[in-house]
Amino acid sequence: MNKKGVAHCQLNEHNEAFDSFNKIIETFTATFDSCNKITDIESRKYIDALNKKGYVLLDMKKYDEALKCFDKILEIDPQNAEALDSKGLYYCKNGDFDNSIRYHNKSLQIKPRYVNALNNKGLAHYYQGKAEHNKDKYKEAIKCYEDTLNIDKKNLDVLNNLGNAFLKLDWYDEALKCFDKVITLNPQNVDAWNNRGHALATIEKFEQAINYYDKALEIHLSRFDYTETDQTIAKIWNNRGNAYTNLLQYDRAENGKNYEEAKKSYENAIKNDDKIITYYNNYALLYINEGNLFGKERFYQNAKAILDRSHDNKKCDSETLDTYDAETLDTYGVIYFHLEDYENALEYFNKANKQDNKSKMI
Repeated sequence: MNKKGVAHCQLNEHNEAFDSFNKIIETFTATFDSCNKITDIESRKYIDALNKKGYVLLDMKKYDEALKCFDKILEIDPQNAEALDSKGLYYCKNGDFDNSIRYHNKSLQIKPRYVNALNNKGLAHYYQGKAEHNKDKYKEAIKCYEDTLNIDKKNLDVLNNLGNAFLKLDWYDEALKCFDKVITLNPQNVDAWNNRGHALATIEKFEQAINYYDKALEIHLSRFDYTETDQTIAKIWNNRGNAYTNLLQYDRAENGKNYEEAKKSYENAIKNDDKIITYYNNYALLYINEGNLFGKERFYQNAKAILDRSHDNKKCDSETLDTYDAETLDTYGVIYFHLEDYENALEYFNKANKQDNKSKMI
């Protein structure tokens, strides 16, 4: 049953994985209730199932339920390195990076060579750097990833994470080497192809970047476990759309093709994951750019229609738009400005400033 749950996790089948781990937990709970005793082996299996169930709940964004699983383990075994690490991951996903790092350190005090804890500590530093625009945090993340690779030299996830941290510091050669190493070790690693494409796009090599995005899509779409609602492939489609949008500025001769490919990419991104406002925003910006180029009102109307689709999909509060990020609110302001609706334009620019200031305080 444990392996069955792990298999469901690998296929992103969260509900099925949750049920598998829950059955293990219920079995041991029933055994304990009937005889008030379980063996050490049964206890370890129970704790392992609880931890994996918590991980699934984190993926399902059921954070409070996940925390209960980790705390239950720590009631039984306060020195459980896996649960301490998992609790650190819980705090990271909730944006409490200091507590996240503290719990990863607790885990590492018990198991100094625990690869998961080292990598997750690196992720906490990375996301803290991203949230606070703090380059020193990216350097801390790099140290964690390099320490991890000293233990597990061929860990592909960590190599990808290290490359992404290098990118944040504009260390492009180092980043590309990481992604190349992953591809050499595993030519079917979708993340590495996508990440290398992103690195190339960052240095404005958009045509080369598109080739890498296309390869990532080819690999991922050929997998037996691919479904039409897939967060990984949505990110790749969005990156591909951004690359084609940028090409519009550099290759006017191919504008028709670039424009259509960008549209197709954003539509596919939204089709695969309609919860991400950024995909709608990027799609809207494509129409705004075309409106600026051709001076046609219909492009701005199309841009507004794209953002309005996120209302239809219930992405945010339709009254206040408070859950939109500052960039998307600003895009609404730009659209209204070009439609000469200056009152609404100012309202959205003010909302964007308010949201931007709020995010800086978090």
